[in-house]
Amino acid sequence: MYLPNCSFAFAGTYGHECGKPATVVAVRKTDMTKSGIFYARRCDDCAKISGGENNGTLRFEAFDADKHQNHWK
Repeated sequence: MYLPNCSFAFAGTYGHECGKPATVVAVRKTDMTKSGIFYARRCDDCAKISGGENNGTLRFEAFDADKHQNHWK
């Protein structure tokens, strides 16, 4: 099964995303999607990082390609 890549990047490192296969999603609120929820793909290692792009995460969920899609406004 194909797993999209982890999109975590440390502050100041734009274009240097982790790139490992994503296994979970960080779930957080946003006003940019139709549902008000944003899903950010993470590998197991990056999901453990406090702060940075994980700030504001409500919870982590096992990645499901059918369920975890961002639909932009």
